[in-house]
Amino acid sequence: MGGLVSNASNLEICTLLKDGAPYGEYLLAACNEVTNFINIQTKASLEHYVQADNKEAEHGSVTRLKASGNLLAIGYSSGTVLIYDLDLANAVPDFDNPEQLSLKQLNKFSFHRSGITSIIFDSNNTELYTGGQDTYIVVYDLVSDVAQFKLMGHKEQVT
Repeated sequence: MGGLVSNASNLEICTLLKDGAPYGEYLLAACNEVTNFINIQTKASLEHYVQADNKEAEHGSVTRLKASGNLLAIGYSSGTVLIYDLDLANAVPDFDNPEQLSLKQLNKFSFHRSGITSIIFDSNNTELYTGGQDTYIVVYDLVSDVAQFKLMGHKEQVT
């Protein structure tokens, strides 16, 4: 395994699910384009849970992680945000290693021009708000899979 964590991203705690039931608590730590899942109880690392499309490197390095309910949002230095389902019952075999599961990608948004600096889910996990180094705030509808609007006018990156 390569690096475990970098100073370019935050740490996040999430609960993986299996058929809707809690499967284990994990610390999420990103290093470059890889998001590592470290089981809090066993300390085992699962570094490829979010490599399903095998294209994370094209999005740049991970700049922000946010888990809420059964959803995980990962923001990248390119301005891309990927949303994953944290329920392992919906996971798919990894492209390079079929024995390893990868979380199912639900959404992909690319409305920022530079790195994601902030991610917030609404209380129902139906809307997502992102801030970026490009000074924009973007509001996404996760149900209809669209960006609702972009707020502009900030003088500096949105944190």
